[in-house]
Amino acid sequence: MIKTEEYIFNRIVWKAKKFMLPTNSSFFFNELSTEKQKTLLNQIDRNQCGQPIVIFTKPNEKWTLISTKQIVCSDNERIFAIDLKQIKVLQPTVFKTNNQLKEFKEQNFDKREWDKLLLIDRNNREFILQADKGKDLFALWNILLMTKRFFD
Repeated sequence: MIKTEEYIFNRIVWKAKKFMLPTNSSFFFNELSTEKQKTLLNQIDRNQCGQPIVIFTKPNEKWTLISTKQIVCSDNERIFAIDLKQIKVLQPTVFKTNNQLKEFKEQNFDKREWDKLLLIDRNNREFILQADKGKDLFALWNILLMTKRFFD
């Protein structure tokens, strides 16, 4: 089955609603004010990213936008984009190395405090995706796991 942009858009919206989005720090792009939409559109390449769908924000103004073709992120230093087709690995940053995993198991970190995901693309480049801690991060993670399966 060919995954059209419309199909991807509808599936991402469906998955986001299953996680009861929007929240205080995640929003459907089309529900943002016109001013906020314009600000974001000035920071992304609309032809490359496709149709913006949902944005995850943090109090420190870092954000992750999921669109029909790409994930676009800002870490307040740079803006970068990753094609949805290029997702190879998605995991919390706490699992980046075996030492961190061992430390995680020993100290029993609280998953509700996680606010970053590590994305490794098919070229083995690493990116840190941002979302507010807890529910928003898990929504981001699950939405991207679903989109990853579209292209596996």
